[in-house]
Amino acid sequence: MPAPALPTEILLTIAQQLDRPSIFASLRVCRQWSIVLNPYIWTSIKKTDWHHPHFPIRKWTTSSDPTFNLCLQHLQSLEWENNESLIRTKTTLNPHRQIRSSRLAFFLSMTPNLTYLAIRMEFHGPDPRLFDAIRGLPRLKVLDLDLPVTWGRAGVPIETMFPLFAQLEELHLGGSWYHHNTDMSPILEKASWNIKKLTIDLLDISLLRNCPYLEHLRMLSYTRSTPSMRMAVSSTLTALLTKPTSLKGIMFYSSSKQSELGFSVYDSKMRRPHIPHKMLNDVASNQKKWFTTEEVVDVLWRS
Repeated sequence: MPAPALPTEILLTIAQQLDRPSIFASLRVCRQWSIVLNPYIWTSIKKTDWHHPHFPIRKWTTSSDPTFNLCLQHLQSLEWENNESLIRTKTTLNPHRQIRSSRLAFFLSMTPNLTYLAIRMEFHGPDPRLFDAIRGLPRLKVLDLDLPVTWGRAGVPIETMFPLFAQLEELHLGGSWYHHNTDMSPILEKASWNIKKLTIDLLDISLLRNCPYLEHLRMLSYTRSTPSMRMAVSSTLTALLTKPTSLKGIMFYSSSKQSELGFSVYDSKMRRPHIPHKMLNDVASNQKKWFTTEEVVDVLWRS
């Protein structure tokens, strides 16, 4: 005669005391344990997991799927990419029904332990629910938002995201879903972030002033801009490198070479006026070739 099943409440109490390997081992005890403990192994959801036949979240509502809430409560890392992108990149050829941004916002509102979030989808205009949910993630440390605008104009003032940016360690901004609101410039001046890795468009070079602890800077491809834009980039980088900084590397995209160019940042022994205290070495070169900030900007604009 089989032993009576443990009440679900007791199993859940046990699960809270187990580490991840122990939970995996417990899944093999019996079918009941597997069903009850399965949500505890979902600490990460990758972009293809949503379409896997054994993905535990099937009905997308708390009332119709009892595992829904538990899965999201334990989630630490989440990737989301829209179906069109998944098919175009041949990541998956048979995706399930597309989840709308409002539903994604609902998911995010139930992920208090999320530390990593990556979203890639076409931007059809600001959905306040989605951005409110992103701004409300208390433990988030890495944010990757790549939202190309398919029509219309960007509708999210980037300054409204600054309180969230202040808690991040890594930030990637891609697409043209946001704009700068000059009326909110006082916020820009006062903000100080903990970001160590930053990926931005050249047009957002002014954000560097908020990143005193920056270690790695990656600048995305850009449309060749005006002389004033070049001056802004040059002055910002020079200001960054002529004072104590934790910056270790700079990368930018070369359209002529169809690849990224990387520079390592080192202390300079030269202390003459107008010479940065930091020098940059082309990491792809077999021999050390030192660049001043101005020379890097020249290379950038010739690329």
